[in-house]
Amino acid sequence: MNITSTNNTCGPEKVLNPGWCPSHWDLLLCWRTSKPGAVVYQACFDELNGMRYDTSQNASRRCKSNGVWENSSDYMNCRPLDTNNPLYPDPSIVYTSYFYYGGYTISLVALVAAVSIFVYFKDLRCLRNTIHTNLMCTYILLILHGY
Repeated sequence: MNITSTNNTCGPEKVLNPGWCPSHWDLLLCWRTSKPGAVVYQACFDELNGMRYDTSQNASRRCKSNGVWENSSDYMNCRPLDTNNPLYPDPSIVYTSYFYYGGYTISLVALVAAVSIFVYFKDLRCLRNTIHTNLMCTYILLILHGY
């Protein structure tokens, strides 16, 4: 289905109940006649602009108490099935990124603490600790650079 499509598959019903919301085509779905004050649910569309959507979820539209449809339908639950879409990344990638940045933060804090200890306490200065201090400073610079 193309969003600019004018394929209106929502014909008027023969029997209209007075005060009820009439059938309405909102360019995506056909909303059938509904009693006033009701919220109508129906399965999401299966395709829009070449992208497949999850039809197990529902779109909704509210029929006001005066028999008039709300101005817009709620399509928030209609999510695309395209896993390569950057708007909806795979949850495992998001959690892996959290662990990645968390580990880097813990490493940075530990390295800064160790270098601070080696620099503050003059009694700890020896060739071995100087080499380790320089090594930790390079790791700090690498972390701050983003690698």
